Amino acid sequence: MDVPSSTIFNASTFSRTIAAIIFSGALWLLITSTTTAQNAFPTTTNTQAAPPITTLEADVFQTLGSFSGAHLYSTYIAIGSVADCYVGQTYKADKVQSMMASIDKICLTLKSQLEKIEPKLAAAQDKKSTREIIETLGLLQLEAQQLSQFTRSNTEADFRAYEQTRTNVWPKIQSILGLK
Repeated sequence: MDVPSSTIFNASTFSRTIAAIIFSGALWLLITSTTTAQNAFPTTTNTQAAPPITTLEADVFQTLGSFSGAHLYSTYIAIGSVADCYVGQTYKADKVQSMMASIDKICLTLKSQLEKIEPKLAAAQDKKSTREIIETLGLLQLEAQQLSQFTRSNTEADFRAYEQTRTNVWPKIQSILGLK
């Protein structure tokens, strides 16, 4: 099947993929050091009687937000880069399927861990932010699963399903990270 290259990221080699991930991580750390970490897991409490948050807890929330945001962004880029490598015939289907299975499992584990702490969070905004991250991890899982399915079938329908999820997940990541 001839997949339009304009609908997938333009990465052609593994080294370019790794460089993009490293650059995005460095950029993410620079951005979050001043703004996004506080947005992902605000340290203010709601008006209900919640116990005061210690400095350590605030730092943990900010760090968790930073890592979560970086993971969402990097995973999105990784899936797209692997898709490009498949379309460009750098990766074979079995390699893509193996990589997507790993991404699926990592996202499942992270969702599970976040679901454990979500009910224990006192601030409504912390719960809301955590829920948004969990839902976005689920969409990244679906994107990885759909890419894997596309490599099995090479049908237009499976490609379009992957493309639709890829298109839907990006605005959610932008919102979580405060990107425009």
